[in-house]
Amino acid sequence: MCHGAGGLQAQYRFGARTGLTPIIFGAALLLLAAGFADRAAALFAVIPIGAVGALLILAGADLAISRRLFDSKPSCLPVIIVTALVTVAANAAIGLIAGWIAEFIRAAIVRRLTPERHKA
Repeated sequence: MCHGAGGLQAQYRFGARTGLTPIIFGAALLLLAAGFADRAAALFAVIPIGAVGALLILAGADLAISRRLFDSKPSCLPVIIVTALVTVAANAAIGLIAGWIAEFIRAAIVRRLTPERHKA
């Protein structure tokens, strides 16, 4: 699964614009792990869960409502809806499979409805 996409999106949304940002973040986490492993959980407990939730909501909304959603072909909308609904209702793996199946069906319908171009 793409575990880091939400974190990267949140970092970008709040001002991280260079490749140095994940390096600094990773170095800080390594420092915490190496130097304060026994107290890291207590340190992270200081961060309010509401703040973490707000960051997750913002990052998730940024990832879900992207420009690609609005620039997609109208025939792709049912595939997007099916994939999103199955992902929310079941899980991401089943949503991925449902999306593949929906896209396969959509592509077959589009091929059937699109007139063939004759080569000159």
